[in-house]
Amino acid sequence: MGGELLDVEQTVATTAQVGDEVDQGFAASLRSLLVDTLLPKGRAEGWLCVQLRCTSDGWSRAVGRMLEGIASVRDDGEFFACERLGFDWRAAVPPGFRVELADAALLERSDLRNVDRVAGWAKGNFGSLAAFLAHGFALCTLRGDEIASWSVCDCVSGGRCEIGIHTDERYRRRGLATLTAAAAVDHALSHGFGSVGWHCVRPNVGSSATARKVGFHKVQDYHAYRVCIAEADSHAINGNLALLRGEFGVAAECFARALSAAAAQPVGAVDSKLLASTGARVRCYLEAACASALAGDRASALKSLSAAIEASTLRQKGY
Repeated sequence: MGGELLDVEQTVATTAQVGDEVDQGFAASLRSLLVDTLLPKGRAEGWLCVQLRCTSDGWSRAVGRMLEGIASVRDDGEFFACERLGFDWRAAVPPGFRVELADAALLERSDLRNVDRVAGWAKGNFGSLAAFLAHGFALCTLRGDEIASWSVCDCVSGGRCEIGIHTDERYRRRGLATLTAAAAVDHALSHGFGSVGWHCVRPNVGSSATARKVGFHKVQDYHAYRVCIAEADSHAINGNLALLRGEFGVAAECFARALSAAAAQPVGAVDSKLLASTGARVRCYLEAACASALAGDRASALKSLSAAIEASTLRQKGY
């Protein structure tokens, strides 16, 4: 999944470690909690999705049954933890780059490229920038007036925290994700946290490789289900995951459903967060075109490509 999807993600996580996985009454109560309480709360507060995680196959089957008829995302993941840094990030900072803590002064700078993305992630995780600055942290790798890579604290619980990582597309494949994540771990461990967590979806081998380079060790696999507040977002995420798995025909179908659901939203419905902008919809059309082409469906690829051109600003002066 691309980092853009994670930038706007705000979830309620329910870890399925209690209850009887074969108790139908419990499953019905969980569905009621989701439909009657969590999703309405998410609509009111602007969440992207509600997330449920479970670590057993039995629970996974039970949750899958519980979500029948509801557009959802299944993206099995891996959880890593780090108690001791295994990477010298200071020695890895390239010439012309620097690493800084995302404090209030940095987040208030309007001249920094990508500062809005860092601030948006921080606010999304903690509800407000004030709460983030009081309880969370983020480390940024900068070059001039650009934030090239950033690692943001996702959550805090007692002596533990979790982090995420994103690198601007123009600065990838330079090792910046590893050094930035390592700087964030170093900050966490030196400021009272005994363990730092890291999640990645199973097909994302780059994420797990970065975690291991930093010093993380794998703790467990888990099954994850997400129900997006806007149906279009569930389909869009499923399309990205299908691309990662190499299921190109499935990906093309998911992107088509996402665009259709976004266009068919009734007045007053919660708008899609992932397809809210013209640029995001154009990107979805382009991803659909690529998926169709890779699946060997040339006609659908050209149709999606034409739709991308029509939806963008490229069609000007007769071209």
